[in-house]
Amino acid sequence: MELTAGQNIAVAAGSVSVRLEKAALAAPDLVALALNDQGRVGADDDFVFYNAPRHPSGGVTLTEQGLALDLRLPPAAVERVVVAADGGGVGQLEGLTVLVTGDDTYTFTPPGLADLPTAVLVEVYRRNGGWRVRAVGQGWAAGLAGLAREYGVNVNAGPDEPETSATRGADVTAVDAELQSLSQRRDALAVLGHEVGDGVLM
Repeated sequence: MELTAGQNIAVAAGSVSVRLEKAALAAPDLVALALNDQGRVGADDDFVFYNAPRHPSGGVTLTEQGLALDLRLPPAAVERVVVAADGGGVGQLEGLTVLVTGDDTYTFTPPGLADLPTAVLVEVYRRNGGWRVRAVGQGWAAGLAGLAREYGVNVNAGPDEPETSATRGADVTAVDAELQSLSQRRDALAVLGHEVGDGVLM
């Protein structure tokens, strides 16, 4: 079943997986944020990504195949899990398709992401004692660090970003270093993909 932006479906299964399909050598990275009823993370470890691949509850895990959500495990304080993709640069999310598997397999192709480096793809949220999945497809020009800050993760402003009251005077955190590592890894993959496409590598 193909979902459209804004559409939501009930999920009766106890688990949900999210995977990406993209015709490119360097596929975007999936990340997830476990949010409370204020739409914020309770702590930095509610941010699940490459260098922090498992939520403390065990309810959200990043695997080689994608994101695995065990909906029986998140604490009651977690109202919503936002799933996003970071392409590492403008144009890397174009043509991306999201596959969500729960009771059935659903696909979603977010529109309008060609000029954006990062995007919220879907969210899994509580409703009336159960869980639902909503197709979102909202791009973020501020990139992965900007997305993380929006949801309350403690990430410092980079050298090309203006300071705000939320970042001014703060110390560099482990999340900062890990996001920088992720960005460097994606840059290396992008270079590799370019060389392969140009026939440089043997």
